[in-house]
Amino acid sequence: MGTVASLPIAPDGTLLADIEIVSPDGAMILQMLAGTQTLNADGTPATDFQILPAEGITAPDGYHMIAAYQLLSSGLTFSPGATLTISYDPATVPEGSTPVLAYFDETTGAWVEVDTAEYVAGTITAQIGGAHTFAILAPSLMISQYR
Repeated sequence: MGTVASLPIAPDGTLLADIEIVSPDGAMILQMLAGTQTLNADGTPATDFQILPAEGITAPDGYHMIAAYQLLSSGLTFSPGATLTISYDPATVPEGSTPVLAYFDETTGAWVEVDTAEYVAGTITAQIGGAHTFAILAPSLMISQYR
């Protein structure tokens, strides 16, 4: 089922306390500070979040998927942003490849690299503004053919 969290919020969707939501496997952590406004896609205050392992998704051509999580509910926004941290096993990254954090844009049907991401071996941290499916992707290395 995933991790479900109910939030202490004011009527306008503003968090009344700092929160931390952790995925069931402990690899993804979402942190928001008191004062962050959390709104659903329809503009109503968001009271619940859910983190699930993402299933049924594939990496874009030329990439290998290291880890993927779905942050629900779809269309949820954070203002100011939230801090997302995903831990992974560096041994799962192809040798010579550098992992990237990306989210799946449901409108365009494409993966978009998160440009605020900071990388330390085994951990990626980024500021995010809303709920999406997030993944750590690593470019697949092509072996040149010699004649």
